[in-house]
Amino acid sequence: YLAQGRKLLLDLGEVKHIAEVSVNGALAGALLWAPYRIDITAAAKPGKNAIAIRVANTWANAYQNRPEPSGLLGPLRLVPARVVRWAFK
Repeated sequence: YLAQGRKLLLDLGEVKHIAEVSVNGALAGALLWAPYRIDITAAAKPGKNAIAIRVANTWANAYQNRPEPSGLLGPLRLVPARVVRWAFK
């Protein structure tokens, strides 16, 4: 997945509401809206990797009788991609 000309994306599926992703201790970025998908190629390495996802949501559930879904709802997927270069004439 990490060969030259390839990218590795992490798709978090559904998140309520904000997610921060770290790979092997390096911050990959924050995701504020759908699609919750981030390129982790630069931080990933061959073999085992440590992925940490922090999720923050609103305070709405603390004040409601009927809580809304919150947190990392998924499904999580690793998505291999190929880099394609276009040339226009």
